Amino acid sequence: MVKMTRCKYCNSQIPSSEKNCPYCGCKSIKLYDIWWVWAISFFVVAGIVIGLAIKFPYPVTKPANSTASMQKDVKTAEDKKASQDIKASKDEKGTKAIKATEDEKATKDEKATVTENAPTTDNTPKFSDGQYIVGKDIKAGLYKVTLTDTKTKVGYIERASSADMSAASILANITFMGDGYVKIKSTDVAVKLHGIGITPINYKNLTPNYKNEASSGTYLVGVDIKPGTYKIDSTATGTNKAYFARLSSVSMDKNDIIKYQFFKGYVTVQILPTDVALHIQNATLTLVK
Repeated sequence: MVKMTRCKYCNSQIPSSEKNCPYCGCKSIKLYDIWWVWAISFFVVAGIVIGLAIKFPYPVTKPANSTASMQKDVKTAEDKKASQDIKASKDEKGTKAIKATEDEKATKDEKATVTENAPTTDNTPKFSDGQYIVGKDIKAGLYKVTLTDTKTKVGYIERASSADMSAASILANITFMGDGYVKIKSTDVAVKLHGIGITPINYKNLTPNYKNEASSGTYLVGVDIKPGTYKIDSTATGTNKAYFARLSSVSMDKNDIIKYQFFKGYVTVQILPTDVALHIQNATLTLVK
């Protein structure tokens, strides 16, 4: 009699001698049907579990008497944080104080620089060597003349009726061997300066500062010199002569001249209260009485 068994998969009865089920075609015996396969699988799984347990141990619960220690640790951590906060606050205050000091210093330096570089309150325009159109580049009026040519010690002004400054258009050609004054008229078209600088002034604002002695230049009567008798000594050399002119204006037109003279040695001149100015060249001026 043939010994029968059942297929593990389709539960059909088959001869135990058959290795394959004639019904479902599967092997009647599988690897994991054998007991030792299960035993090996068990040990493998157990080994994995033990290894994981060793690598990742379950946290051990602290005993109840460790609460005080935990509180102490917490307090220590809080004290440390508070100390760090205090230090950080001090550092921040120190940094702010230093920055405030630096900002204050920078402000002072800036103010000092601004004060040092601030423009002066004297915004009066000044004119030097060059040619200027009256009414456009320069205004008509009274100007203080300063001799700037220190080499030849001679400067001059040309007033002209034309911008081309041609010889025919020259209204006046005034030579300066010292400081003085000049009046630019509104009817002038152009002015040329050489060896001098001029600055506009207001006659009413001039303060009298009388001189008893003076050298070459132009002097306003009632401002620089007072009416009286003056001795004019020549300082000219060689064939040069000294020169003086009593003036009714400092525009230096020909009709401004009240009296003039070229001379050598010395002359005596009477300055009247009605005179506007006295112009001298290559000479010195001394008050006699």
